Amino acid sequence: MAESNLKKYAKTMELYNNFVDLFEAAAAKYAQQLPALHKKFIAQFQEQGQLPPEVQSYDQLSFKQMKLVDAALDEHFAAINTTIPLVFETFQDLDMLVELEKKLIEFWRPITEKSQSLKRTGKISAAESAQVEQFRKKIRRQSVVVLEHINANMLKIAQNCKDAELVAAARSYIIAHDLIKALYLRSNIILVNERNNFLME
Repeated sequence: MAESNLKKYAKTMELYNNFVDLFEAAAAKYAQQLPALHKKFIAQFQEQGQLPPEVQSYDQLSFKQMKLVDAALDEHFAAINTTIPLVFETFQDLDMLVELEKKLIEFWRPITEKSQSLKRTGKISAAESAQVEQFRKKIRRQSVVVLEHINANMLKIAQNCKDAELVAAARSYIIAHDLIKALYLRSNIILVNERNNFLME
C-alpha cells in the first residue's frame, strides 16, 4: 500500500475508533442497567408463565425467549428516550462488522497457506487473487449495508436524542461515514475492530 493510502487508512480508522470510544462511553450508563433489567423482566415473564422457572439468567434463554425480553427492554428504554433502543441495535451492528471481517480472514488464510504461487513468487496466483477478491467484495457489500444502518441510527440519535454524549458520538460517526464506507469498499487490508483493537493482514 502506498504511503499516502496508508495515511488515509490510518486516519479513517482513527475516526472510526474515536466514534467507538465515544459511543461506548456514552452508552455505558444504559448498558450497565442491563443485568438488573434482565433479571427484572425474566422474573416478570416467569410470573406470567411465559418463561420457565428454571431460567436464571439472560444467557440461558433461547433465541425466541431473548426476543421476548429484548422487546421489554426496548419498551423500557423507549419510555425514557425513543432513541435509546437504537444504541443497542448499533452495538449489534458493530459486532456484525467484526464477524464479517473475521469471515474474510477465515477465507483468506487457507488460500495463502496452501498457495504454491505464494511460496514460489511471494504472491498468490491470479486465480487465487480473483477468488479472494470476489469473496472480499461480497463481504464488503454486506459490511456497507451494516454501515448504512449505523448511519441511519446515528442520524436519528443526533436529531432526536436528549443525551448530549450520545449526540456527540452520533455526530462523530455521521462526519466520518463517507470515509469509512469508502474504506470498506476499496480496501484490500483486512481490518477487524473489536474493543478498539484492529488486526491488519
